[in-house]
Parts: sequence; structure tokens; C-alpha cells
Amino acid sequence: DNKAYNTYKMIFHDIMDEALTFDSDSVQIQISDSEKTYTVPSNQYSIVENTDNESFIVQISDIKSIIDQHFSNGYGQKVLFTYNAYLNEKAKDRSGRAGFENKVALEFSNNPDTDGTNDTGMTPWDSVVCFTYQINAVKTNEENQSLQGAKFRLYRDENGTQEIKLKKVENVYVVMNEDYLSNAESDEMKEYAMDHAVPVMMDEGQEFLISKIKEHKCKSFLEIGTAIAKTSIMVASLDKDMRVVTIERNPDMIEQAKINIDKADCSDRIHLIEGDALEVENPQGPFDCIFIDAAKAQYIRFFEKYCPLLSDNGIIITDNMEFHGLVKHPENTKNRNTRQLVLKIQKYHDYLEQLADYQTEFYSIGDGIALTRRKS
Repeated sequence: DNKAYNTYKMIFHDIMDEALTFDSDSVQIQISDSEKTYTVPSNQYSIVENTDNESFIVQISDIKSIIDQHFSNGYGQKVLFTYNAYLNEKAKDRSGRAGFENKVALEFSNNPDTDGTNDTGMTPWDSVVCFTYQINAVKTNEENQSLQGAKFRLYRDENGTQEIKLKKVENVYVVMNEDYLSNAESDEMKEYAMDHAVPVMMDEGQEFLISKIKEHKCKSFLEIGTAIAKTSIMVASLDKDMRVVTIERNPDMIEQAKINIDKADCSDRIHLIEGDALEVENPQGPFDCIFIDAAKAQYIRFFEKYCPLLSDNGIIITDNMEFHGLVKHPENTKNRNTRQLVLKIQKYHDYLEQLADYQTEFYSIGDGIALTRRKS
């Protein structure tokens, strides 16, 4: 109740994400009741920016005197504080990620028995999140006729090298949260793989693969064993200039891979070769990364056929080198066929170690990974 106060202070506190820019000229403070609305002029409040780790504060030293002057029916008015903030250059570097947080709190007089400075209280901090804005775009030809079925790509940089991933939802495209993009895009494929017993690379192994592709600045990728294209899509999504070639012989896998590639809008970056990797004609090389993840009994033959396509500083990554731990402990399976397969994987392990022109590192990540490169 303002009646008990000689003066009443209100201070609006704000902490903005660095991707937001405060527009001090847009500040507006309105006091209203059921009969009237009064807009407080700028000379009756102060704005201080970049103070005490806060983006800004707006202070009304004595809102009680303003109400007493302009309202005759007592207290109980509402105070509305509005302002604008804009996405700045830093926002584009984080497009597609979690939104930009804006935290606010209200400081107010809460002790009428003190002198004119008044003791103050503080509301808990509250926050809202700002996301990038909507774009409505239509592609047209020279005669200004809309191009039906035209596709778009959105980039966060002027050179068109950093693509922002979009996902179609009904009749619109929405920006994907890139911090969780790998999970968001692969959840459906993971579920399909589980339901149809499709062998796909473990998450830890895929994270390792992606990290090495980034570390070695790979721009071309050859995959032996597409399955449902989960890995190819992840790699193609890393860079708009990434060239991906993947080989698969299973007709059911090929059909599902095509569906997934199209849904991920990667058809222009992924070339799917249909056929046995040991029989198809070699694609045009070289490749910065060759990924072997097909029939494990044929690993040596795959390596021998495709290693000539490796670029000078390229890497060859092979998955399933530990095969559920059975390569180190073959005694844990009694199945004759499985034991034979495990022996062939161990033979490939030994083969890699004995290569004169290549060096290989082995990692106990996922289901076991081998990383091979030419000796310098």
C-alpha cells in the first residue's frame, strides 16, 4: 500500500544475452487504472546501461509522486514497462542453437519507516528466451512467377559456408537446435534400426568419427556399408561442401537409406552406389576419410580395394574392431559362426599392425575403432 510511504522507488533490472542489443530509445513506462493511462515522460526516470554485471537498469525514484499528481482515485494502478531489443551480429553465429535468454527482476521500496532513500526488496529473477525470427520467402523466375517445389538453404555467414539446418514441419521450415541436432535427426533412424535389427554405429563411435573428420578437415567421405544412411547424413550435415559417397548392397537398406537421405535434404551431397562394395566400380577419388563398416569378414579385402583412393593426409576408420568384446574374449561365445567372424576381425587387426606403409591406432570407443593413415 503506497499510502504508508512518503516516496516509493521502482527499479527495473535486466540482464541480456550478448546476442541481444538493448534499444534505450524504445523504453516506455505506462501507469494505468480502469479510467486512464498515463505515459511517464523520460525526464521522470533514468536509464543506466552496463552496470554491476547487468545490461541496464531503469529507475523511477518516486513513482508515488507521479501517481498522486495524475490519479485522483487512490492507489492500485498497474505499471507496464516495455522496451525493444534486437538480435545483433553475435546472434547469427549461434543460429539454430538454444535461444537467447533475457533475465529481468523488479526492485521496489518495502520499508515505509526509513528515510527518503527507502529500503528495497527484490523479486526473483525471471527469464524469457528470444529465438530467431520467421522468414517468408518465395523463389520466382525472371517473369516473377513462383517456382513450385523450389528449395532453400539458409546460412549464418555471407560466404555461404556455415549452413543452418532446417526441418520441415507441415508446410513450414523451422530452425533445428544444433546443440541437439545429431540426436534430433537420428532418433527416428535409431528407432528404425532397433525395430528392424539394423546394425548402426554406436553413439560414442559416431562422435569419435565426427571429431576426427573435423580434426583432419575432411571434405570428402567414402563409406563402405550405408545401412540406413545414418552416418552419411551426419557427415554430410557437417559442411555444405562435403562430398559423400556411400555403398550398399542390401535392397531393403537402400530403400530406407534413400528415404532418410531425402528427408534430411542431403540428396545433393550424398551419392549412394547400389551394389556389392567388392564388385562395384571404384568411385572417383581421392577421399579424405574412408569409413569401413560393412561385412566384417571382408574387412581386409575392403581395405585393399579402397585404400588407393585415400588422399595423402587422409584417414581410414574401421568400426566394430572389438565386436561386443568378443575379439579380446572369444571364449565368451560358443557359437561357431560368431567365433569364426571374431577370428577374421582379429586377423584384420593383425593385418593393420603389419602394414609397411600405414600406421594404425586402436581405440576402445563404442564397439572398437581403428584409425589408419599413411606413414609420413
